Amino acid sequence: MDGPDPRGGIPIAEAAARLGVTVELLRKRAQRTTIPAYKADGRWFVVLDAEDRVLDATPGHGQDRTSGPGHDEPEPSRSPAVAPAALAQLEAIRDQWLRPLVERNEELARTLGRTEAERDALRAEVARLRGTQDAPVAAPEATGAAESETRHEEPSGTLRRLWGRLAGRS
Repeated sequence: MDGPDPRGGIPIAEAAARLGVTVELLRKRAQRTTIPAYKADGRWFVVLDAEDRVLDATPGHGQDRTSGPGHDEPEPSRSPAVAPAALAQLEAIRDQWLRPLVERNEELARTLGRTEAERDALRAEVARLRGTQDAPVAAPEATGAAESETRHEEPSGTLRRLWGRLAGRS
């Protein structure tokens, strides 16, 4: 039976969907008897009014309450109004504390971007150097063999920087 119960209740899953809350929330409230609900054939049914609101079933409370998404609070229009001057002061305080945090976050994001770019460049250089290291070495010519043994080539600038970083020098 998926439709409304003859006693006026609707299945708890349908009530949760209409109210925008979880089934677990309605089931807990039904078990605590804080909403009008009943169990029939092992299934919970919730009684809603014509405007899809749940009546507060707690003893001594007769006013209705609208369930908001995820919690049991009165709808926002019933909360006390905040004076515009107080609201402006709260916003100024929020901005005063928030601005330095946002600026620091942006600074860290820029630093992270530079560091990641540097890391990627170093990885590419390491891959390039590994490729040259694994390349086959050509046999020296008989006449130039003595020259190649005595000649020592300077490492490239990139290679020097890489070895400097590996040695802990910037």
